[in-house]
Amino acid sequence: MIVLVPVSMFNVPFTVAQGRPYSRLEVRVLEDIAQRGGTDTQATLASLRETFHVHQRLLVEAVVTLIGAGWVAVADGREATFALTDEGAKALSTGKDPASVVVRPGMPCTVIMDLTAGQLARRNEVPTVHLNDHEVRRYARTPVRLVRRSLDEAQVDKLLPRASGDWVRSIGRPRLVNFRRYIPVRVSLESQEVVGLPRGWGRALTDHIVSAATKHHDETIGQGEAASNSFDWLDNPGFEPREAQRTTRAKVQAVGTLAGTENHLSVLETAFRTAYRYVLVASPTIEPQVLLRWEGAMRSALKRGVRIDLLYGEATAAVGQGDLVKIANRIGYDAVGQRGRDLMRPSTKPTHCPAGLLSFDRPDGMPDVVVGDFDWLGHQGTGISLHVRGHAIGTGIAQVAAALWRRSGEDASVDRWRRIARSCQDAAALEGVQGELSGSVDVELLVDDEHAATESTPSGGKIFGAAKPCADSAISGVVGVSIREVAQEIGS
Repeated sequence: MIVLVPVSMFNVPFTVAQGRPYSRLEVRVLEDIAQRGGTDTQATLASLRETFHVHQRLLVEAVVTLIGAGWVAVADGREATFALTDEGAKALSTGKDPASVVVRPGMPCTVIMDLTAGQLARRNEVPTVHLNDHEVRRYARTPVRLVRRSLDEAQVDKLLPRASGDWVRSIGRPRLVNFRRYIPVRVSLESQEVVGLPRGWGRALTDHIVSAATKHHDETIGQGEAASNSFDWLDNPGFEPREAQRTTRAKVQAVGTLAGTENHLSVLETAFRTAYRYVLVASPTIEPQVLLRWEGAMRSALKRGVRIDLLYGEATAAVGQGDLVKIANRIGYDAVGQRGRDLMRPSTKPTHCPAGLLSFDRPDGMPDVVVGDFDWLGHQGTGISLHVRGHAIGTGIAQVAAALWRRSGEDASVDRWRRIARSCQDAAALEGVQGELSGSVDVELLVDDEHAATESTPSGGKIFGAAKPCADSAISGVVGVSIREVAQEIGS
């Protein structure tokens, strides 16, 4: 029997980059040379060593790279001095990409999303038909349960095509272009075998397909089914949907698993104490009295210029809509005055995400990420999380943060987390060139409806995080974030 699975199509604009991005050290060296340009003390290797306290070889490599890009010039004398060129000054003022990196539009990519379980695939992985093609109105169809006008970057990142050596530099907002197409599949009511689905969709959709087929069969007994040769590719014994290569894994350094309140709160204290630019806390719930316990730690972080993002999945009876904002604004103002409202960013709406997330960057720029089900700022209790470190996973969590902020309507915070994601993308690419990430393991980030196709304890490794169905009309479907071990077990 033929069953049709309704799908939407989204065009995804994105850019890819190829080459060698600048390291954080090279950017800081460029800034130091620029700052000394208008003073009596020109930048030299000696002054750079005194400023950065790293091996001279690393500074020589950084300066050579900047000279090669045409952004720094060297002057001879008793001691070689470095000065910013006009091109270097322009690059600093405009945020221009380094000359060694070529950024270009990505290959056209259309993503399909099934409207029954929210699974995603590339359009070219499987044939689709229009509502008016092949008399499709005569066939059984799975129900339309999800209605979405857009997707988030975190959902589509792993589907974007990229050549070897390329990395995704930025992702635009996926645009809905069609919602009247279907994937035809053939199902056997006896064996419940389904043929024609994209790879990985079976677990989330098989029950829906069999149910639709059974209902259609019962309603049309004696009427006969529409001609099955309308979809002759399904009758080809060798037919299998095309399996597109996906970027599903992230290289991370395994810090360990966290269990219980004490271990989690110790990491949160470390985040506020050591973060360089930002701390993101996404808690399943939030309680004012718990938030106030961290007032001193948050004030210290704010005084160092650290941005603090506070998001919560669901409101509780103890949290009025304005309570969190009032507390956060007071903490921010008491710490750094008017800047507090910019640095301290509380969500004004629930995200409906049940996962507990913590992300912060260390002084060396490396993001720390904790994913689990711990209620950081709410009831707490027992929880289990995975603590990892790396720019690749930092990219994914930054994209998730942008999506969560979008649900609160905070466009400024969305853009800021997009910039953080872009910075992490570049740093991850640099790691790939230089091989800086030692002792790495593979993990996979699961976002929202991807959970519907995943076992709770797959043979591929443990899953840390949380997800649940969401009936909110603006979201619908499964909402959550998890991280799954792929390569090996990560010990505590």
